[in-house]
Amino acid sequence: MNVNLRKSDKMIAIVGVIILIVAGVGIALYTSAPETDSTVASEEMLYYPVFTAEYGEMTINEYAGKTYSDTISIDGLPSGCVLTNVDFQITWQDDKTVGLILKRGYDTLTADISYMDETKTHASTESGNETLSFSINSVPSVDYIEAEDEVEAAELLYQMVSGKSEATFDISVIVKTGEKLRRPLKYLGDKGNGFEIKITYNYYRVDLEAEENDDDYVEEEYVDESGAVGEFYRNLCYGRSVI
Repeated sequence: MNVNLRKSDKMIAIVGVIILIVAGVGIALYTSAPETDSTVASEEMLYYPVFTAEYGEMTINEYAGKTYSDTISIDGLPSGCVLTNVDFQITWQDDKTVGLILKRGYDTLTADISYMDETKTHASTESGNETLSFSINSVPSVDYIEAEDEVEAAELLYQMVSGKSEATFDISVIVKTGEKLRRPLKYLGDKGNGFEIKITYNYYRVDLEAEENDDDYVEEEYVDESGAVGEFYRNLCYGRSVI
């Protein structure tokens, strides 16, 4: 038995199949949409360097038998420190002179202290008291460090202060005795002179202080558009009933 469909019936059948396909896609979208989604936004923290002033000292007591030389180093400071300046206070007093009222035969002491390409000199006769100062490093000019965590911040800070915690100095002292060769006993008896160098150094200890931040995590909400899909599906069904 052959069933001949009218043209209008074929059109209705085709439209119905299309509606079923579109409705199936809508159902698939509706059922596969995730309910919620949360993501963690990675934010960098701010860390603030805190500089604390510290100081240290050492003393050299020596005798210059006409000449004296030495090399001293300021080192051994805690990690992450910045050595800013070093002072050398030179004091001495002539230990052997001639005459009760009118003194003669005063010694002359000359001290040279060198740091890198800079040399400073103290020279005096009979006695002396002078301070020679050296500027070593400047404190890093940084208000804050931006990093993901404290480890990264500490590494960045270390790069700023690395190699700034020590300095080496060359010291040379020459004593020219005041006794003349024409008084050989006095001349031979004055072999030099004692002196003292008090070394004071200033440095800064650097620490990190993290900002207070309670907004480390930012939650992004997923917009569920399934309602719109459902509404779209209902409209399709409504259209199907009309057809």
